Amino acid sequence: FFSKMSFGILGYRIDRTQSIMRVATTASPISGADVRDRKQAIYFMRKIKHSVRIISEAWLAYKGREVEEEKEQSSCVEP
Repeated sequence: FFSKMSFGILGYRIDRTQSIMRVATTASPISGADVRDRKQAIYFMRKIKHSVRIISEAWLAYKGREVEEEKEQSSCVEP
Protein backbone atom coordinates (compact mmCIF):
# COMPACT_ATOMS: atom_id res chain seq x y z
CA PHE A 1 0.00 0.00 0.00
CA PHE A 2 2.64 2.56 1.04
CA SER A 3 4.96 1.74 -1.82
CA LYS A 4 2.15 2.30 -4.39
CA MET A 5 0.98 5.54 -2.79
CA SER A 6 4.50 6.98 -2.44
CA PHE A 7 5.81 5.56 -5.73
CA GLY A 8 8.16 3.19 -3.85
CA ILE A 9 9.72 5.75 -1.52
CA LEU A 10 7.94 4.53 1.61
CA GLY A 11 8.05 0.85 0.76
CA TYR A 12 9.36 -1.53 3.40
CA ARG A 13 9.65 -5.25 3.89
CA ILE A 14 7.25 -6.55 6.51
CA ASP A 15 9.42 -9.60 7.24
CA ARG A 16 12.37 -7.39 8.19
CA THR A 17 10.19 -5.14 10.32
CA GLN A 18 8.84 -8.08 12.30
CA SER A 19 12.35 -9.45 12.76
CA ILE A 20 13.62 -6.13 14.13
CA MET A 21 10.69 -5.86 16.52
CA ARG A 22 11.23 -9.42 17.73
CA VAL A 23 14.83 -8.57 18.61
CA ALA A 24 13.76 -5.34 20.33
CA THR A 25 11.25 -7.14 22.55
CA THR A 26 13.43 -10.13 23.48
CA ALA A 27 13.81 -10.52 27.23
CA SER A 28 17.10 -9.53 28.78
CA PRO A 29 19.32 -12.36 30.05
CA ILE A 30 20.03 -10.31 33.21
CA SER A 31 17.46 -10.45 35.96
CA GLY A 32 16.07 -7.37 37.67
CA ALA A 33 17.70 -8.40 40.95
CA ASP A 34 21.13 -8.43 39.29
CA VAL A 35 20.54 -4.97 37.85
CA ARG A 36 19.43 -3.69 41.26
CA ASP A 37 22.51 -5.17 42.94
CA ARG A 38 24.83 -3.67 40.35
CA LYS A 39 23.22 -0.24 40.68
CA GLN A 40 23.57 -0.45 44.45
CA ALA A 41 27.24 -1.50 44.19
CA ILE A 42 27.97 1.38 41.81
CA TYR A 43 26.21 3.80 44.18
CA PHE A 44 28.32 2.67 47.14
CA MET A 45 31.55 2.74 45.14
CA ARG A 46 30.80 6.33 44.10
CA LYS A 47 30.16 7.28 47.73
CA ILE A 48 33.43 5.67 48.82
CA LYS A 49 35.42 7.39 46.06
CA HIS A 50 33.84 10.72 46.96
CA SER A 51 34.68 10.23 50.64
CA VAL A 52 38.27 9.30 49.83
CA ARG A 53 38.62 12.38 47.64
CA ILE A 54 37.26 14.69 50.36
CA ILE A 55 39.54 13.18 53.01
CA SER A 56 42.55 13.39 50.68
CA GLU A 57 41.88 17.04 49.89
CA ALA A 58 41.49 17.86 53.59
CA TRP A 59 44.73 16.04 54.45
CA LEU A 60 46.67 17.78 51.69
CA ALA A 61 45.30 21.16 52.75
CA TYR A 62 46.30 20.42 56.36
CA LYS A 63 49.81 19.39 55.33
CA GLY A 64 50.09 22.47 53.10
CA ARG A 65 49.19 24.76 55.99
CA GLU A 66 51.67 22.94 58.21
CA VAL A 67 54.48 23.47 55.69
CA GLU A 68 53.58 27.16 55.30
CA GLU A 69 53.66 27.63 59.09
CA GLU A 70 57.08 25.97 59.28
CA LYS A 71 58.39 28.30 56.57
CA GLU A 72 57.06 31.34 58.41
CA GLN A 73 58.60 30.21 61.69
CA SER A 74 61.95 29.47 60.08
CA SER A 75 62.00 32.87 58.36
CA CYS A 76 61.23 34.65 61.64
CA VAL A 77 64.01 32.82 63.53
CA GLU A 78 66.82 33.76 61.11
CA PRO A 79 69.15 36.49 62.52
